[in-house]
Amino acid sequence: WAAGAFPFDDDCYDDGYIVMRGLQFIEQYDKQQPFYLNLSFHGPHPPNWHPGELQHDPAQMPAPIGAPDTPHVRRTRAHFMDKCAFIDREIGKLMDTLEARGLMDNTIIIFTSDHGDMLGDLGVMDKRVFYEPSARVPMIIAGPGIGRGERDMVRRDCKALVSLMDTYPTMLAIAGLDPSATHKRRWGRSLLPVLAGDVAAGHDQIICELATAAMVRTANWKLVYDAEQDGVQQLYNLRSDPKELSNLAGVAGYEATALDLLSRLMSHRIAMTQYTHDKEERRVQRVRVPGPR
Repeated sequence: WAAGAFPFDDDCYDDGYIVMRGLQFIEQYDKQQPFYLNLSFHGPHPPNWHPGELQHDPAQMPAPIGAPDTPHVRRTRAHFMDKCAFIDREIGKLMDTLEARGLMDNTIIIFTSDHGDMLGDLGVMDKRVFYEPSARVPMIIAGPGIGRGERDMVRRDCKALVSLMDTYPTMLAIAGLDPSATHKRRWGRSLLPVLAGDVAAGHDQIICELATAAMVRTANWKLVYDAEQDGVQQLYNLRSDPKELSNLAGVAGYEATALDLLSRLMSHRIAMTQYTHDKEERRVQRVRVPGPR
């Protein structure tokens, strides 16, 4: 396998430069073995820079959820959309180059993000919260063998619960490797069964952590717990309240639901405190098993 990785650093603030490097890699690639190319865009991200004048009309942007609708919020959203459009065009260049090199029929493309952005929803202009606009990120997987195995298949939206931690074992599986062979206890799992239509192959819960807070999310519910803020802070029924406007934490009648979710979260956190990596396990084992004196 040949690899090319062009992440963001101080010398390549412009996402166009990132794509240019990726295009060079594809255009110059002349080996027979498969390649892996990773491109890490900086945007869309504050300060939401993009080339040229603002193309999206702030007045046409959707109003924030559960918060005042201000010109500042509208303009920030317009800048955000302009940067998304710019990245979309740059990815189009990559797709065109793959097509020109005859590689599209043998390339899997995964598009995702490390976080979302509230953009004024619920009064927050940042990330670092467990609301859906921040914690839920896009994940698009396309290419031969995905879904029906046709590149031009109709897009399918999958309702399975998945995590960014699934991307690594998924890439191993796409490459024909057994993800479980490299680490038996990896939390993530291959998404190939999900991509084949088996929604049940997803997770029954997703757990995220940030500083002293943690979130557990199931298909219908979300609970946020913060040990430094006296425990359960938020409880949402995502089926009936997808915009997370009604916090049910501490509300009578939801005690059993909160207890179930809290038990799931605490079980996970307790298990993680007992986790040690293989290297550390070997070190501990050397201490526990006396050697020759």
